[in-house]
Amino acid sequence: AIQTIKASIDYLVDNSPATKVAFIVDLGDLLEIDNFKNATPKSGNILDVDGRYSKIFVVALEAMTYMVEKALTKHEEVVFSNISGNHDGVSGHAVRAYVQAWFMNNARVIVDDTALDIKYLQFGSTMLGFAHGDGLSMRDAGEVMACDNEGVFSQTVNRYFHFGHNHKDSVYDGRLCRSESHRNLSPLNNWAAHKGYRRQAGTMKCISYHKDFGEISRTTFNVNMMEG
Repeated sequence: AIQTIKASIDYLVDNSPATKVAFIVDLGDLLEIDNFKNATPKSGNILDVDGRYSKIFVVALEAMTYMVEKALTKHEEVVFSNISGNHDGVSGHAVRAYVQAWFMNNARVIVDDTALDIKYLQFGSTMLGFAHGDGLSMRDAGEVMACDNEGVFSQTVNRYFHFGHNHKDSVYDGRLCRSESHRNLSPLNNWAAHKGYRRQAGTMKCISYHKDFGEISRTTFNVNMMEG
């Protein structure tokens, strides 16, 4: 797992534009499990795990700090933001606190330490929204973005909302914003196999935004590239 994550961020940083600011976002479910029960906290569905929770948690911490450190080699400033998912509702908060403490003396790293389930970033006339997706739907994202940013919404024309949760690539191009869900890097678990999913190769993306023009490029890492 750690080799895959390091390979992905190495590739994305090395092959994407050298922007002034890099925004690293964990959209939730960084960890499959949130405790030693190996089951989803709310529904109690049995989950696939590889080892003890404590071991997996340490790997998650190493992965997030490595991603920030790699981004620092190319970008002047790095902002880290995460949202707890339905699989890691508690652990997500701990990961955020750890990253903040790790880089507390680095003026080039900013950690969004808010515990909100929905977060935003305004960059000129471009606005980005982030949510896990187990609550807010992609179809409703534009209306919620407008309500939550009432004071500045009219200043934006390029609006994007990013989701995790479903762990698959899909787009809803709404009237107010473009909503997109993303695949994750991990292989298919037992639940996905039982549902009949077969060809979902893990990916991670770097999307570059211009303050006036919105998205201008994207780079994608595919786990199958590690076999080449």
